[in-house]
Amino acid sequence: MLKFLDPEGNVLAQIQEPVVFQDKFATIELNFVINGMVFPKPGVYTIEFLVSHQLVGSRKIEITRKEK
Repeated sequence: MLKFLDPEGNVLAQIQEPVVFQDKFATIELNFVINGMVFPKPGVYTIEFLVSHQLVGSRKIEITRKEK
């Protein structure tokens, strides 16, 4: 499962698609599209990757306002 969290830790969106691993030590690459995802304000957001409801990794992304 992938979870997208806002700067306060609230869940903005999540994806629960099955992922098949060839080997439990395999490195896999995930590609996904989230239509309509809105980042309500600039800030540091978090993407969490969970396997069997256990957090196995996360990444921070910084969302900034586009200058005109």
